[in-house]
Amino acid sequence: MKPFNRTVGGSAVTLLSVAALLLSGCTRTTGPVTAVGTVSDPTRTIVVPALTGPTVNLDAGFAPAPGTSGQTASTVAATYQAGASQRIAQLKVTEGTPVTVGQELATLDTTALKAQVAVTKADRKVAIAQVGVLDDAIDKTYTAEQTLEANRAKVTLAIDTLTSTVSDLQKAKPQLIRTRADLAAKLSQAEYLLAHYPPVPPPGTPTKPELQANIAQLKATIAGLDAKLAEVNAALPKLTSGLKQARAGLAKLNQAFATLADARSQLRGLRDLAQIAAQSADIPVSVAEAQLSQATLTSPVAGVVTWTAGVGDHVITGAPVATIRETGPAKLTAWLSPSALSQVCVGDAATITGDWMAPGQTMSASLTWISATADFPPSSTTTDETHLTRAVRVELLASGELPAGVPVEINIPGCHPTAGQSEQDR
Repeated sequence: MKPFNRTVGGSAVTLLSVAALLLSGCTRTTGPVTAVGTVSDPTRTIVVPALTGPTVNLDAGFAPAPGTSGQTASTVAATYQAGASQRIAQLKVTEGTPVTVGQELATLDTTALKAQVAVTKADRKVAIAQVGVLDDAIDKTYTAEQTLEANRAKVTLAIDTLTSTVSDLQKAKPQLIRTRADLAAKLSQAEYLLAHYPPVPPPGTPTKPELQANIAQLKATIAGLDAKLAEVNAALPKLTSGLKQARAGLAKLNQAFATLADARSQLRGLRDLAQIAAQSADIPVSVAEAQLSQATLTSPVAGVVTWTAGVGDHVITGAPVATIRETGPAKLTAWLSPSALSQVCVGDAATITGDWMAPGQTMSASLTWISATADFPPSSTTTDETHLTRAVRVELLASGELPAGVPVEINIPGCHPTAGQSEQDR
């Protein structure tokens, strides 16, 4: 075999001959074609997700003690914002470990995320309990005027709870909007890649079915976020209006012990608002739990782990944690001259051999793709022809696994009458 000679002369003639061959298709049976190809190396990189979350209320809805300012915002959430480094707490695989789709690979430090979940659940518990508290308060207005002072304290607690809930929702809303924007950007990228899918996707590029599945999942997630945002947008005005009404009711309770009927009406309205607050309290919990689930990294493909970061390493958002080489039938790439291109068709059977194989060992393959354009082949590509400035890239799928990156010799017997010629004919 001789290397391609990248001379300038004759390039126009070569391009015309390639175009003519692509248009003519396979119409005859010819002799075998021999080419040197390379086994592709399909790898997938697992990266650190962007872990963000709402700032949570550490008072869990309770008013601060007299003489103290209270801690109304968690300081741990600030260390889990986009762009911050994450610590790898556990690695469940090592180099050479075979993995399946969905298998856990690593876990990031979840201390702050778990605390965040616990605090939002405490807030939710208080909000739900407040509904029953207000029910009791309404009943007690019928018993005696001496219960008015106790009811006034309960109204104050309810106002604090509503204020805490409004604060949580106001903090959760921007996070939901940012998350939706990130997902919308990913959806746009995925749809653009699907619409402009390259004829020869680079190693690691998702397949079209994978892209379609990702697009469907992203659309479903965005729809869920839109529903949550609608709930927040509907709840906030009601809660804000209710807080104003509740404060007005508290003022009336302070002004007159005899206005039990008015106090009862205010408590009933407050109970309805507390019910809204209790229902809306699930949103901060859902956001915190979603962030916690992302701290466990799983494999999107079946394959073999080729590299991992170390336990205890601090890695930033988007940094690699592990790489996986996909398993399955090997994909091969080769370059054919225009004259050889006229003798092969998509779907042709092929035989693979290599000087690294055992004597007499071969592997079957099939020609799966032929480029519609000619280009400069790599300098390492060899052929039995000289003075070629262009060649056409083809891809084959082997019947079994082969070592990534190794050279192989490919023998294609020739066209069969019903085969297609290029990617437009597939």
